[in-house]
Amino acid sequence: MVISGLPSDAKPEHIRQIASAKHVVDAIVDHDTIRNVSTGTAKLRVRLGDEEDIEAVKSNFLRAGLSVQEAKSNPNKKPVFTYQ
Repeated sequence: MVISGLPSDAKPEHIRQIASAKHVVDAIVDHDTIRNVSTGTAKLRVRLGDEEDIEAVKSNFLRAGLSVQEAKSNPNKKPVFTYQ
């Protein structure tokens, strides 16, 4: 999911709390590296159980005044492997 409308001091922990999903795989807040503040967008990946619903997670962000879009993954993208 792509979340937008975040404040300039947003942290990944805030995103995880708002999502309130049991298993948040990744929460990444986009930062402006020059000014060291959030750009207002974040990416969130969650793994949902049988009793959880993606619409419930989206509604948590909408209640917090943020906008949410589903991110589409590219099926043609090849995974990166490292060999040792």
